[in-house]
Amino acid sequence: MDTEGKISENLGMEDEFREFKESTTELEKGLASLTAMLNKNGRGTVYFGVNDKGEIIGQDVGRNTLKSISQAINNMVDPPIIAKVEVNSSNDGKKYISVSAKGTDRPYACRGSIFIRSGEEDRKVPMSELRKMFMSSGDNLIQTTSSNQELSFRELCDLLNENGLHAKDDENLHKSLELLNSEGKYNQQGQLLSDQNPAVLAVVIFRGKDRTFMSMRKEFSGHSLLLEVRDVIGYVESLNETFVDIRPEGRIEQKLFSMTAFREAWINACVHNYWVNMIPPAVHIFDDRMEIISYGGKRTG
Repeated sequence: MDTEGKISENLGMEDEFREFKESTTELEKGLASLTAMLNKNGRGTVYFGVNDKGEIIGQDVGRNTLKSISQAINNMVDPPIIAKVEVNSSNDGKKYISVSAKGTDRPYACRGSIFIRSGEEDRKVPMSELRKMFMSSGDNLIQTTSSNQELSFRELCDLLNENGLHAKDDENLHKSLELLNSEGKYNQQGQLLSDQNPAVLAVVIFRGKDRTFMSMRKEFSGHSLLLEVRDVIGYVESLNETFVDIRPEGRIEQKLFSMTAFREAWINACVHNYWVNMIPPAVHIFDDRMEIISYGGKRTG
């Protein structure tokens, strides 16, 4: 049989553990898929040089190809992962690249966006699932008993209902969102998501380029942490001034900073904060920059 021009090897079908990309021109999408698989199953592999049918079509591999992939992983994926990047060869000599990783420090983000694997697709994590992933890597948060056992979750239920989910403050909610520890008592995660949440979030504005002079401090407290996180976003958006630049080609309006970038960075900071110590993240605004402070994670500037 004449096999010229035919594909000699097939890797099978995409699933919740494997993603195929035709080349590294789709590197960012591939890394988004990798984080989605880590968020779902704690492991995953992306293949470059393989089409969506699983056929190995080949990938050019230059001197700096693997280095570029490793650098992209370091720059795009948060929290950091250790990925195994390998060059493989098919039976007929075509080269293709595999990028594999394992991790339990979820949720993982690619360029600030959090995805989860569903079959062979990646979908952006809605608020309801982000709540389930909230510090799921930190067993201490779930096992540590809340100092307050008189908790209610009206605001959390309202927020879930706003997102199209029918939620009631009952045993099913407490179990599904891991608001109880192994002894059946409310844990610290439950305390943070409750109406009695003690955490205080703050936006601090400094005059100048350092922390010498504080001009204003706005605090957000007395609500479920998820509402406080949302309120901080709304407040920062109110500070985002619009500048008008009159040019020969016309009037150009530009915002002081990207709200999309801030929103993603702020949510990531809150998700990855080390809440066991109950020290909340904060937003610091200077004349020349904005910093998001997260304790136990990375500082985002």
